[in-house]
Amino acid sequence: MKLSPDLLKSLKLQEAAAQVTTKSLDRLPVLISERALTETTGKLAGSVNADFSSGTRVSSATFSMPRKGFGPRPVTVLSGRDRALFDALVDRLRPALPSESRGTENWAAFSKFGLPQDEASPKYVVSIDIASMYEYVDHQVLKRELLVQTLDRPSVEAIIDLLGEAFGFARGLPQMTSSSDLLGDVYLGILERELLRQGYELARYADDFRVLAQSWGEAHRIIEHAAEAARSIGLVLSSEKTTVRLASTLREDEDALQALVEKYFKEAMADLTVFDDVMDWYGEPGEIEIEPTEPEALHEAFRRLLLDWTTDPRDSGVPPRLVSKAIRSLGPASTRINDDVLAQMVWIDPLKLSSIIAYFSRRSDEAVENLKSLAKLAAMERQSPWGKIWLLSAAEASIIDDSAEWTALRDWVVAQLKDEHEIVRAEAAWVLAGWDSLPEHHLGDLFGRATRITRPGLAAALGRSGASQSTSLTKSIIGASPLFKAAHEWGSKADAPGA
Repeated sequence: MKLSPDLLKSLKLQEAAAQVTTKSLDRLPVLISERALTETTGKLAGSVNADFSSGTRVSSATFSMPRKGFGPRPVTVLSGRDRALFDALVDRLRPALPSESRGTENWAAFSKFGLPQDEASPKYVVSIDIASMYEYVDHQVLKRELLVQTLDRPSVEAIIDLLGEAFGFARGLPQMTSSSDLLGDVYLGILERELLRQGYELARYADDFRVLAQSWGEAHRIIEHAAEAARSIGLVLSSEKTTVRLASTLREDEDALQALVEKYFKEAMADLTVFDDVMDWYGEPGEIEIEPTEPEALHEAFRRLLLDWTTDPRDSGVPPRLVSKAIRSLGPASTRINDDVLAQMVWIDPLKLSSIIAYFSRRSDEAVENLKSLAKLAAMERQSPWGKIWLLSAAEASIIDDSAEWTALRDWVVAQLKDEHEIVRAEAAWVLAGWDSLPEHHLGDLFGRATRITRPGLAAALGRSGASQSTSLTKSIIGASPLFKAAHEWGSKADAPGA
């Protein structure tokens, strides 16, 4: 892929490089190959300019993460260099594109859309969801829409060429980036406009639509129109998540959720209330009621909620989003969540692992307990590459001791050096380098198998391992690229995990 010098000069590559090296992909920690370039964003921006002005190949990797429904979700990510270019190109188009559908305020408005306000309110709400939307975005359809919206042919063609090289065919968007989220909104705007032309009242948040209908028949016509419009741009509706519901049921669900939270909170308040004997020196001994503080009651309520959900997730009535909130909110609680409960949460819903890792970080003063919990989670057999990346990020922050748990965790990390996904291998190498457990010959093998996606991280791991700069491996790596040399220097200054 080759771009004109004028186009590259117009892009804010330095800002994009700074974002790539400090801001994580959605639902992932910042990867070591991006972190390692934090102090050299100028060189990263220069690499984008030099490589793409002379011509280069786009690098991408695909791994799986858990999905709320059936089966894993394939996730495609770009190398740090290529993501910087992608973000800079999209940012150039951003002012001419419609505002993004995501955001806290937008979610609040979307979640209330369709709730009945009076007797004249529409009776039905059609919920429409697109199946695997990011995987099926047609690049030529996206190109036409971007050209109509922006009239910026050089930037649009550069984005489409980049996507084509990243995926190897004319479909798909990289996941977990705000740039892809914006392009996804542009793409779904085609479907949204078609439904609006039919006269329907609707709201959209990402790829979730809510459309109002006055009758059962109209609701099903909406689904038919949506299915046809989606098919015309290469998308299909999710049969599992596309539903017709009474608007009154949505209101009842909202009220039930609020009642559920209040129920747990009130029960916790009541059970935590204690009676203290108080001596009245001027009369008979008496009793006064001492209520718990609201944070104490809230923590107890969340604890009970998690216990009920892990015991019977279907009959508990607890929605998954409330489970994630409960896990994170219990970070400062006085009592720790039991390891068996943590493991059961991951078993029920592997996506909860990221919330559990965040829970560990909020309890950093419990280093020994965190290590034991982490070792138990790492020992679980059902692990996606996404889950391994999160476990490795937590392992980096764990203490180093002579316990059986640390030995088991170290052995697990060593095993990840043989994982089929290079991102997992690079994260494992970084952790082991900090533990002084990464032989140099392993790094040489890993670097030889790696692509541009993880080589900066492996160069950082080499620096962290303390290998002499006079060795042939070190010379060959830091001499291959100014970025690798900078990453190596950054890694050599990194603190040891748990220090």
